[in-house]
Amino acid sequence: MPFVHNEKLLGILHDRYTPADIAVIRNFIETHDVLTFPQIGETGLFPAARCSIHTRYTQYDRIWVRDNIHIANAHRLTGKIDVARSTLKSLFAMFRAQKERFRLYISGEVQRKDLSWRPHIRFLTGDGVQFDFEPWNSQNDALGYFLWFACTLILERIYLPEPEDIDLLRTFVSFFGAISFWSDEDSGHWEEAPKIEASSIGTVLAGLEKYRLLLNHLNRDGCSDEKQRVERLCDTARLHLNAILPAECIQIDKRRDFDAALLFLIFPLGLLDGETAGRIVGRVESNLKGDYGVRRYIGDRFWGPDYDDIVPLDRWTVDTTRHPGTRKRLVAVTPGVDEAQWCIFDPLLSVIYGLWSRTALSDRQPLLQKQIHYFNRAMGQITGPEAGENAYRCPELYYMKKGRYTHNAATPLLWTQANLLVALKILEENVAEYAVRALKNEIFDGS
Repeated sequence: MPFVHNEKLLGILHDRYTPADIAVIRNFIETHDVLTFPQIGETGLFPAARCSIHTRYTQYDRIWVRDNIHIANAHRLTGKIDVARSTLKSLFAMFRAQKERFRLYISGEVQRKDLSWRPHIRFLTGDGVQFDFEPWNSQNDALGYFLWFACTLILERIYLPEPEDIDLLRTFVSFFGAISFWSDEDSGHWEEAPKIEASSIGTVLAGLEKYRLLLNHLNRDGCSDEKQRVERLCDTARLHLNAILPAECIQIDKRRDFDAALLFLIFPLGLLDGETAGRIVGRVESNLKGDYGVRRYIGDRFWGPDYDDIVPLDRWTVDTTRHPGTRKRLVAVTPGVDEAQWCIFDPLLSVIYGLWSRTALSDRQPLLQKQIHYFNRAMGQITGPEAGENAYRCPELYYMKKGRYTHNAATPLLWTQANLLVALKILEENVAEYAVRALKNEIFDGS
């Protein structure tokens, strides 16, 4: 059994589950309000974390496009399609308000190395859909997620687009081509010094692949040239992505062999499968998995030891393109030992193994064991009563503070909640299937 922060969970987490056991877990989650997702006014958008008056200083009351896609997609996958539709509608409005930024790169008036005009992906809102954009890091991954999610909801008839929505998606595609995204340095999932990152290339590629399906679905007259252009973008990106994988970055001065962000290319994006996906998961397990969570990458300084005592409050989260080197100067970590251990990855790994078990051609047992193992780890990360107002919550991460691991102030993180929401659904479905298979004396076990 993994480390459990909330002792009340000790009696309900098991190495094997029945439908009745899952019902007990659901009751625990609902009773203690573990998976509540507050939205900003009537916008349908989500803050990064559920902030109280005591934690707004973290700035996690801001709205990130990337986080909103993961959260809204979790609602889509668990049947709450109205939530997913509402989120997408507001994101469409947010990007339509920035069409001039896209146009400047598409026209060549602004060169791709000039990051100051890149579309904003972090912002504030009032009660209405009115956007206060904030200068922030250049993130191709966030833009790729939007394209992927928008096309997914349109294809599934969850969202009925207006002509201006389709025009905006075409603008995204033109923008990605204009910046040659497969060789573009961006700040990526972790909002750091720009580099050419497989996780960013892959996210945009997943969006383009969905857009290609959408074009086939629309079957518009005169779009054959557009289809060919999208196919060329996809082919070029796939070649560059394959040259980097299973690493995150292979630039000599910025090389990163292991990065948990690559898991998102497996789920929810569905871009990678088979041997490549297996290698990425294996490398995360072997190199990044800790006792309390999963490290983003080796040498990660964000929330390193005693982070909140060392780093000034106004530098906790920063635009690294404008404030480079802040963490490197202030935070020291022993690689592979001191990095913060994040809570978004264990439920994600549980989902991946749970889905793999459904398509296994032979013995499903090891995959099911892994699914339960990572689900239990994710549940074990829920805070205990001693956390005060943050009790029974899903943290962003655990970090070393005065010699012991504790959750940081960004608790609860809605992205963590979203991943746990999906992990619970997939486990519940697999356990229900097992209840039938148990009649044939098959064992659904975990370690």
